Amino acid sequence: MTDVGTLDDQRPEAIQAQLRETLGIGRFKPVPDRFDPLKASPRALRAHGFPARPDAKLHPRLHEQWERILSQPIRLIDPQFAVMRDKGHGSHQAYGPPAGNGWGGSIAFAPKDDRITFVSGQWTVPHIAAPKPGNSICACWIGIDGANGDPYRDDSNDILQAGTTQMIVTTDHWYGDSTDYYSFVWFEWYPAPPVEITNLHASPGDSMYCVICVYSPTEAGIHLLNVTTGLGVSFTKSAPPKVKLHGNCAEWVVEDPPSASMSLGRFGNVYFDECVAGTENGQLLLAGEGRMLPMYDSSGHDIAIPTAETDLLVRIRYADAAP
Repeated sequence: MTDVGTLDDQRPEAIQAQLRETLGIGRFKPVPDRFDPLKASPRALRAHGFPARPDAKLHPRLHEQWERILSQPIRLIDPQFAVMRDKGHGSHQAYGPPAGNGWGGSIAFAPKDDRITFVSGQWTVPHIAAPKPGNSICACWIGIDGANGDPYRDDSNDILQAGTTQMIVTTDHWYGDSTDYYSFVWFEWYPAPPVEITNLHASPGDSMYCVICVYSPTEAGIHLLNVTTGLGVSFTKSAPPKVKLHGNCAEWVVEDPPSASMSLGRFGNVYFDECVAGTENGQLLLAGEGRMLPMYDSSGHDIAIPTAETDLLVRIRYADAAP
């Protein structure tokens, strides 16, 4: 099994069906021809895998964002999956001195006696460059749970996340070195391994939009859209055994995955926009008002620095990139 997006997308349906069952993945109903999400009922939106329509009176900005995204031409495809056992991400508790903390971005914590029920965000897949000879990696994602520093309760070690990863891999051959660039889309419900969505492609420069909706502590819906190509996927996911979402925090993050054994790729600037999470009690948590977490290396030097540009827009800058 490969983990860099080279699996044949046309995997036999019987294998995919077995994989979906093993992973706890459910499918939504196929989208009918000429289906208009802007006019569809809440029941039809849920049945066909579209994020719920926010209340225009209670959350006008969120409703406007939802309409802006879904008014674009969108084609939902039947997702195909492949497990990536050696590319795990993990919760923020997996990081710490002397290895570096691995995350750079914004974390928003739910109020006391409340829990997060959805998170959304949009980002542009970065072009990365290797900071030194060898292999490099950079992951961009949004997620729920898994961060340290909750002021109201114990930190949760579970995390549900979805995003994109870019890799530069150099291979030695007898005739010389070859360098390959990989970019792929994935989700992970830690501590289960991450899963690649093999037929949803994301190239550097593409704009990605993601919504994760929590249906219960053990079930969620994942909606991923490549805004540039107009292709997207939606599916449900059950929690790994003995795992439940706490809903204590939401994140918008650039990551140096700890299991990759690669250097962090130079990504320049990554902008997370439309960044909002919602709670069970109807509160909205905005990334620009969250806790800004810089990523540092094993020497304690900052290598990814987040800045709130607006309440919905966070810029994450590679440390040697121009401000």
